[in-house]
Amino acid sequence: MKIQNLQNELSKRKLQMGEYFRIAFDVLKVFVKENKLWTIFFLVANIFLLFFNSIVIRAISNDNFLVLIMMFLIVVYIGLFYAVLITKVAQRIENTKEYDLKNIVIKYLIIFGICTAILAIFFRILIILGWANFILMWMIGSGGSISDTVAITILLVIKGILIIPLTLLILFLLSKVAYFIQAYYIRNMSFSKAFQYNLKISKNNKLRILIPVIILAILDFIVKIPFLSDLFGILNYFLLMPFTIFSLEIFELPLFVAFPLSVIFGIISSFLLIFMITIAVIVFLNVEYNYLKKQDKNLQ
Repeated sequence: MKIQNLQNELSKRKLQMGEYFRIAFDVLKVFVKENKLWTIFFLVANIFLLFFNSIVIRAISNDNFLVLIMMFLIVVYIGLFYAVLITKVAQRIENTKEYDLKNIVIKYLIIFGICTAILAIFFRILIILGWANFILMWMIGSGGSISDTVAITILLVIKGILIIPLTLLILFLLSKVAYFIQAYYIRNMSFSKAFQYNLKISKNNKLRILIPVIILAILDFIVKIPFLSDLFGILNYFLLMPFTIFSLEIFELPLFVAFPLSVIFGIISSFLLIFMITIAVIVFLNVEYNYLKKQDKNLQ
């Protein structure tokens, strides 16, 4: 199917899951062909992010904080790339005017600021969990009256009290923003209006977008596992058992192995991520067109 006909196809009916994947693959090929520089820079950024992930603890232990600065800059660029990708894919399908990079950057900075605040809260919770670990390990090591079994039980209860509600909150928030990012970048809406619009069109349509996105996110996660031993080690310290297997030394890659593998798996991961964002845009447009048709409104 020609990409020029996609808008008409997406507006006819709600598509099946297989159709989303097929269309997304066609759109991905067009995007890469028409946006070679954006794609190449993203590939390079993702490759180096994987590589830095595998050495971040070693770098910090050697007082090499340049790695952290580089990782931050790479994350900023990757986020901007996602914003551009969302906008360009939608505008290519709808045959609209060239994207406004300034407007995209402004919206991206707002999203980035909010995400940073959320992460700050999350890490504060992790610090609390870390202190709980420290206190209970001290109580065990000091030969106090508390037994190992009781200490571990208390630790798990404390973490359960904090982690379970946090996990449920994250899942709840994700269900409430299933189409928000697409609406915010693609449509000329304020932050609050995009959120309200997202709530309207996501009714009875959450799984339509969550299923393919989760599938692709899991595949990307599997690809990245060998490069995340340092991250898993940190999470294992804060959250105890769940990530122990991934923080074993077998996953701590030597540098001469880590970088070549970063290139190979970075390329695979990059195309999985581009594909995931592309399919999220296509599902959004399909759901939106059918929502507007039901509301007897004109397409924007």
